[in-house]
Amino acid sequence: MVAPTTETTSAAPTDARSLLQQQVDQDRAQVEQLVGSWLPQLSAKKPDMLANGVTYDYDAIWADFVTNRQQHPQALLLWSGDYSSFKYPDFWITVEAQSFGDGASANTWCDSYGINKDDCYAKRLMHTGGYAGNTLLRK
Repeated sequence: MVAPTTETTSAAPTDARSLLQQQVDQDRAQVEQLVGSWLPQLSAKKPDMLANGVTYDYDAIWADFVTNRQQHPQALLLWSGDYSSFKYPDFWITVEAQSFGDGASANTWCDSYGINKDDCYAKRLMHTGGYAGNTLLRK
């Protein structure tokens, strides 16, 4: 008589919040290499946020990231609470993994892609300091 075997499989996350966290974990090493640099910030979303006529939930935030990644294959996802240069610690942030020496150059990147000024602007990732001096909005 053969004893029954049991298969143990680790299920991939299927809910959007888990997918977001998994993506942050996957992108973390690349994002950390960009600390101190200016980057184009493509998106900042959190649950219950209203933007562009959409009230965001985790599914909509995940879809927003996927859309950005399709349009910009170097896009990375991070959690704002991991960096001191964000004003609020509870946003899912999409950045382009292209570093610039200054905010104006990162904003020029946004301009070159024709992205709305409210949807793309320069952000410097930092672990020390605060929001002031690390964000350059487009005019």
